[in-house]
Amino acid sequence: MPYISTDSVKAIRNELKIKIPEAKLTIRREHHMKVIATLKAAPYDFNPTDYVNVYYIKERYDVVKAELLERIINCLNMFQGEAHEDSDYGWIPTYYIDIVISDNYKQTAK
Repeated sequence: MPYISTDSVKAIRNELKIKIPEAKLTIRREHHMKVIATLKAAPYDFNPTDYVNVYYIKERYDVVKAELLERIINCLNMFQGEAHEDSDYGWIPTYYIDIVISDNYKQTAK
């Protein structure tokens, strides 16, 4: 069963502050198995109604937006181990990740 600890989420939060200072993000854990990053502000024009599919970043966004989202994903995945197989569900990651664009998203100066 996927699981991520509170301490791991705290470490991800600190890593995001160091590696992506130009963006304002909130990080939370959901049901002990998912890390959700909410993008609240960044120097790029993101649409708050966009659903961010972490598997199709390069296909949906221009180069600079995709690069920012990839950096966020890399930080979110810092505690991912090797996926394991479950007879009912197939391959299961260590924990799940999600990126959400805030309803109150603000574009900051570049």
